[in-house]
Amino acid sequence: RSLRAEEKVDLLYTTLGLATLVFIVNEANPQQSISKAQLISLYTGRTQWQQLNGFPWPVQLVSKEVGRSTLDLFEAFSGLKSPDRVGAVGLLISRSATVIGSNLESLTLVGGQHGGLGYVSFGTAASFVKQGMPIRIMQLDGITPSAQTIQSGQYPIRRELNLVYREKTPAIEALLSVLKTSRGQAVINQAGFIAVGNR
Repeated sequence: RSLRAEEKVDLLYTTLGLATLVFIVNEANPQQSISKAQLISLYTGRTQWQQLNGFPWPVQLVSKEVGRSTLDLFEAFSGLKSPDRVGAVGLLISRSATVIGSNLESLTLVGGQHGGLGYVSFGTAASFVKQGMPIRIMQLDGITPSAQTIQSGQYPIRRELNLVYREKTPAIEALLSVLKTSRGQAVINQAGFIAVGNR
């Protein structure tokens, strides 16, 4: 997760990469792009695929457990709250959603259900698409998630990958030097993040 404002006061940090949340459907679903309004309607149980695109399968919502950074990102973007959050008020994620922990569980459920809809980290989703998982990463509000759209801020959801420390010791300086090399940047990218270079 990104650091909170009060943590930035007490700690030192270097941003090494960016991650983002993407929305996935089963590859049988013709939906290619989704809007924030459509997501809210789907995740509150007010809309079915049939109404959006004629797809006859019922929506099978997949959401995340409280404490997962992907849930935090989804809530911040959508304005919805998990019904499992203590004191949650306002618009809530439908209780019909299957609540899971890991990205792999979400990918497996959406890949195995024609009506599946979930959200996972971009790097993980892209990796599993390459491996043949029957899912599709959708555009969000017409923006395709990519290294370019995430780095520029055009894609509307992102969070920082930070190295956090109390003081910049020689060991930390050495680690940062390695991570800022082309090999270090490649490792960050291979881990599913988008390296930000020397900024």
